[in-house]
Amino acid sequence: FAPGTFDAVIATNVLHATSDVVGALRRIAALLDGDGLLAINESIVRQDAVTLTFGLANGWWLARDIERRIPHSPLLAPSGWRDCLALAGFAAPRTYGEEFG
Repeated sequence: FAPGTFDAVIATNVLHATSDVVGALRRIAALLDGDGLLAINESIVRQDAVTLTFGLANGWWLARDIERRIPHSPLLAPSGWRDCLALAGFAAPRTYGEEFG
């Protein structure tokens, strides 16, 4: 994909499945045009049933940046997402729905 050519990127429960969240976010930032929008929908609470189910999948444990992740999970807490977005160059990220997890 050509850099700077996307108006919007929507990512639903996929970014946590990358080995390096900041790296993935930087690649997305490069795709967006100057006023582009990134909308992320991610789980932010570790749940044993989900870990048991998806933990059997090959990609669940690929994270190389485990210091950013919720312990025993590839997920990130809201503060972790805000930190990663800032490191990737996204200005003033807004989060919604933290109370729902």
